[in-house]
Amino acid sequence: MANIEIPYNWIPRRYQLPAWDYFMNGGRYGMFQWHRRAGKDLFCINLICAKIVERPGVYWHIFPSREQAIKGIWEGQTREGRKYIDHFPPELIDHVYETQKIIKFKNGATYRLVGADSDSLVGAGPVGVVLSEFPLMGASTWQYLSPMLNENGGWCCMIFTPRGKNHAIKLFDTWQGEGIKNGYFTQKLTIEDTKGDTGWDIDELLRRERLNGMTEEKIQSEYYCDSDAPIEGSYYSEVLNKIEADGQITEVPWESN
Repeated sequence: MANIEIPYNWIPRRYQLPAWDYFMNGGRYGMFQWHRRAGKDLFCINLICAKIVERPGVYWHIFPSREQAIKGIWEGQTREGRKYIDHFPPELIDHVYETQKIIKFKNGATYRLVGADSDSLVGAGPVGVVLSEFPLMGASTWQYLSPMLNENGGWCCMIFTPRGKNHAIKLFDTWQGEGIKNGYFTQKLTIEDTKGDTGWDIDELLRRERLNGMTEEKIQSEYYCDSDAPIEGSYYSEVLNKIEADGQITEVPWESN
């Protein structure tokens, strides 16, 4: 068999290299707030591919719903029209189960798309998992997976844009406090952090998003990873954020009378 280079016809962008190097050097727990269109799921597909070659086992790519997983990965394509799943070298694949959305590899490894909203998390313990858009899943998803990965020495990559202050941000802050020396790698990238690599004209990009109806709150959340940005449709969020910023929220003693 001819030598196959992994990653397969794909090169991490400069800003993705710290995350890539962390996992390639044995890192196990990584959590990344990357702005919209930063290449999150394509990064994860190639990460899983590299890990499958390194260690045969069960790998899950988890989305809030199975339908999202199918649309985002199984039917997903790059801007050049290359399918995401084509980043798995065909020489390594034993069989593709189209109905179940499973790929079986010749070394015995399997890759499966999973929805966090189903009972699909019950089954063989994975040695590697990706949680895509973790804020849109219940916190229990990670609480269920964590013991499996602790027991078998597996790894987890969580990747998302924020959706306000929620369980994902709380866990991100916790892992950030632990730091890489304790085995937890966190990274937050806004559109300003990656502009030298994406080649985008940020002013023009955001101008068009506004013309197309994207709200300022959505822009701050999606492109600047601002977890304090008001969630669209929520009541009083903008007012509450201003009150908090002005230092008008405090603690007072409770008077029973």
